[in-house]
Amino acid sequence: MNNEQYQRTRQWHRWQVGDVVIFKRNGKLAAVLSMALKAVYPKWDRYGWHGARLVEKDNMGWWIMEATGSGVGKKRFIINGYISEDYDQSFRLYHWLDKTPDKAKVDRFIKERLNEPYDVGAYFGTVLSLILKVFGREGRWHDRQHHCIELLAEFDRYFGKPWCGLYQYPVLPLFTEQAGHHYYSYTVR
Repeated sequence: MNNEQYQRTRQWHRWQVGDVVIFKRNGKLAAVLSMALKAVYPKWDRYGWHGARLVEKDNMGWWIMEATGSGVGKKRFIINGYISEDYDQSFRLYHWLDKTPDKAKVDRFIKERLNEPYDVGAYFGTVLSLILKVFGREGRWHDRQHHCIELLAEFDRYFGKPWCGLYQYPVLPLFTEQAGHHYYSYTVR
């Protein structure tokens, strides 16, 4: 990362534990599914596809919690003001929770979910939930597997500010419609 990129991320010290990171979508599957989501959620701008949560700030920067193909994990996001190479892509930050969550409660949430498997059925679940929504129905099954947006929804429910119903399938447009405008945006140049 060059000095220009560092200057654009120097606001990292103002971010808060609990803030949501939405990474810009990429890939053909994401493009196809985001078109389907857009058809059901017309206000959505199709920006994001992957979500993560800021869960810890230390003297070197930030850690995030996310669900990826390797499962639920906690990973370094910002190191001394620089974005980790794994995450050097465009993203937006949203502040959703009304207050900064208690560190012990955040640590407990992480410990209870760390290394849980990725929800490989998430894409099927997304499509099925959109079909049901078109017919005026909601549908969701609960298990101990997570995709990134399910993990975000579970975190917010755990901390008392859910943005989707318990039996509603969590999709990114539901969150962004309720969260409103992001407060920080990073663009890779």
